[in-house]
Amino acid sequence: MTNLDFILGMDSAYKMQYVISKEGKCLKPFDKGFSTFKTSVGFGDPRTNYFLYNIDKLNEVWVSKSKLGIQEFVESYVLNPPKVDFSSLKMFSPPKTSKAAAAGDKPNKKTSKTGAEKDEQKSALLQTREEAAELLESASDFVGDQIIGNLRGLANITRDLDDLYNQVLNKVPIKGIIESALECLNFRGQDFLGAA
Repeated sequence: MTNLDFILGMDSAYKMQYVISKEGKCLKPFDKGFSTFKTSVGFGDPRTNYFLYNIDKLNEVWVSKSKLGIQEFVESYVLNPPKVDFSSLKMFSPPKTSKAAAAGDKPNKKTSKTGAEKDEQKSALLQTREEAAELLESASDFVGDQIIGNLRGLANITRDLDDLYNQVLNKVPIKGIIESALECLNFRGQDFLGAA
């Protein structure tokens, strides 16, 4: 494994013994934290280390685009491959534990949906939008009714046109008043107001 930036030392059982980094012409051993590193999930497994041991051969297979069958790959590059006998009856799983049964009883929270599920979700969304639009429209009617209902109170606090201007018209933008007046008259020239 001399073409890597690291030299991995393994014993005959493919257990990690040392790691040395190559920095130019210098070699630097990794001592600090090595005991934790060699027992970690990835590097504590002899089968994984066997893949690393054969990394140059696997790279040659990849680069040459050789046709390598699964059986040949397993026999050549998998350490202690599992024995599978397809001539015997299938193996059965051990009985479910209570924890596994409880997990199986929970509803499946899948992220992918079928076409029918998507259509159903889209239909529900459209219905919700329609209901929200109706609710907004009724709310605006109510707000309009509130304003109209308060006109009588407005008449009580305004004695003349100057009071009306100070209490209402001075606080409402003139453009909004003109638009409302034109809308009441069914005048369709409101687009021209934006240009004015």
